[in-house]
Amino acid sequence: MTEWLSPGSGRDTMWFETFPRGTTDVTAAAATAQQVTSSGRQLGSPVRLPTGYNILQAVGSDLLLQPDVEGPGQVILKLWDPGTRRVVRTFANVIAASPTHVAWGICAGCSVHILDARTGVTTTVSVPARNWAYDGMFSPNGRLLAVSLSGGVTRNGYSTLARVGVIDLRSGQLRILRGSAVGTDLPEALIVGWQDRGNTLIAAVSGRKVTQIATWHPGAAHLLVRKFWLPPGMTVVIGQHG
Repeated sequence: MTEWLSPGSGRDTMWFETFPRGTTDVTAAAATAQQVTSSGRQLGSPVRLPTGYNILQAVGSDLLLQPDVEGPGQVILKLWDPGTRRVVRTFANVIAASPTHVAWGICAGCSVHILDARTGVTTTVSVPARNWAYDGMFSPNGRLLAVSLSGGVTRNGYSTLARVGVIDLRSGQLRILRGSAVGTDLPEALIVGWQDRGNTLIAAVSGRKVTQIATWHPGAAHLLVRKFWLPPGMTVVIGQHG
């Protein structure tokens, strides 16, 4: 039996997905999802998900579903009501999701759109021309959204300039953090995340010889950057799983 865990919308809750025994292709067999607590106690009744989808994140009382197979072009995610089994709305190219918000809009010069699921209000945030936002993560207190910003792509597929931006959800303003610029001399991916249950932003980028870790606290003028050397075979993991 194949299993999958996804974050719930309540504290210390998650959605536990199971598939028919011997099945690994979820495009051919629908998953069954059960909300549980971190101690394993079941909450409510299990639901059968649409075939070909699994849960990215619970958003309020709905589930944000992602396709198991992503084709070319836009990736469409569905906000799905498990009670009525109806699609509430869809999102193209989701950047980040939390128990209360969904952010989407990945393309050059495209604004970032942020839905507050509690109020139903969508905020639109402009980004600099010829830039696009991707790989976002909401802060634990739900007030900020950190995103990676790319300013172009080289022939090898690397960003010509990557930076870290922080969107204040209350004001709808985007702030590009000073000291966060990464050029083609450090081609590996820039990764961004928040300290668990805190509001310290952590960014990391690895070069050919040196790794840089940066931290930022709301209100600070710029990132605090430290350089160090990792043991061979080691890498930095931050974000939702680090």
